[in-house]
Amino acid sequence: PDHRAVANTVLNLGNVYGCLGDAERKRDLLLRALRIKQREYGPDHHEVAKALVSLGNAFGDLGMLEEQREFLERALSIQRRHFGPDHRELLSSLTGLSTLYDRLKDIERKKDLLEQSLRIMERSFGPQHYNVGIIIAALAEAHGELGDFDKKRELLEQSLVIIEFKFGPDHHNVAVYLTEIAQTYQKLGNLVRRDELLERARRIEEAVRAAGSIDGVTGSGYLSSQGYASSSGVCGLATTTAGLAGIHCDRPDTKVDASQGHGHVFPGDAAARCVG
Repeated sequence: PDHRAVANTVLNLGNVYGCLGDAERKRDLLLRALRIKQREYGPDHHEVAKALVSLGNAFGDLGMLEEQREFLERALSIQRRHFGPDHRELLSSLTGLSTLYDRLKDIERKKDLLEQSLRIMERSFGPQHYNVGIIIAALAEAHGELGDFDKKRELLEQSLVIIEFKFGPDHHNVAVYLTEIAQTYQKLGNLVRRDELLERARRIEEAVRAAGSIDGVTGSGYLSSQGYASSSGVCGLATTTAGLAGIHCDRPDTKVDASQGHGHVFPGDAAARCVG
């Protein structure tokens, strides 16, 4: 029952229970998967890191934030040793930790982790990839929480270019971003620019309503529309560990596709949908 071939099945089953809202069952199954992987591969193997990421986020689901931090930090240490400091495999830990520190209200640490994630994602996916846009938006949020609204504006406008390229200029998600940028201009005292952006957002929303449907994710805020979770009310990035853009994936041997705009996430988990 505890052969190494069983470990990934147990890991996946645990994440299914997590998606069903049974965080305790998820944790118990992931602990079993971790024990198998540690015995079969040794405590510092990258397969163990996968289980640590999932288990860390399971503890986060249960509100056990210190345990979440411990497991994610351990996973990150293993991933860095095995893959190097700039490999996309680190995104699962980095984004998970960024959402953890958001919950802990350590915004400086959250910002640092998102900056590391962004550098990796730009190298891995290219600077115009949708997942990069998600991380930039999350980083913009962090700068806003730290009171740097000019930097927030700059990053949101950079992210908006990517979102428009992904969805087109008249998509609902574009209107959500425009509204957030408008509110940022208000913080900066530029009411003329605020009104221009709000008017464009209004026209988009009217057209969307007239069409009778909204494609993509809706939610209360520009990040919620993209799936990045934070305790400040911006809804989470997407995976079962989420923690990409987002981006991280609790399931082994999967790829991340944040463009689907939904999933359990990287954030309390975070960011990208796991697809087979």
